[in-house]
Amino acid sequence: MAWSLPGFCALGVFALMAALQSAHLDPSDAWMLVTFPIALIGISSWGFAPFCTLVALWLLFRDPWRRERPRAERIRLRLLVWGSPVAWFGSNLIADAYHLLR
Repeated sequence: MAWSLPGFCALGVFALMAALQSAHLDPSDAWMLVTFPIALIGISSWGFAPFCTLVALWLLFRDPWRRERPRAERIRLRLLVWGSPVAWFGSNLIADAYHLLR
């Protein structure tokens, strides 16, 4: 379920940005060329994550092959879809604690 990945992507990128900010490194221009596109991907994922999660939940409940899937695969899909909002809220906590979006 690729629709639930933006929440996890935002969490990973915001955690990386917070770690770089707390490391107090003086970034070079080459490093900024690498991190700027990653930050754009993370911020856009953060913005689209709530809507993508709603689509993922709808697709999960409307899955016609849900009963035919093995139990382990159903559990992984549920954890992925229900973990996305948790990861999104975690990225909000990181962004608020480190003032990343100000």
